[in-house]
Amino acid sequence: QLYLRAIMPLEKSQKLVELKVLSEYYPYSAAYLRKLATMGKLEALKKGRNWLSTRESVERYIEERQRKRKIK
Repeated sequence: QLYLRAIMPLEKSQKLVELKVLSEYYPYSAAYLRKLATMGKLEALKKGRNWLSTRESVERYIEERQRKRKIK
């Protein structure tokens, strides 16, 4: 967890939320967001059994994915 916090500096304004909750706001399931987190494609950290991330991180992932689609 310390390593993840070091590579993923979070601002005070960013609120960590469980991936299950984030999946309600985006077109991705909690399982898919968890897979992205374990692959390192989504900024997230694991606290106990739960993966946590921010809305900003998910939105960055979506933007990056859209940019890659435009390039192809």
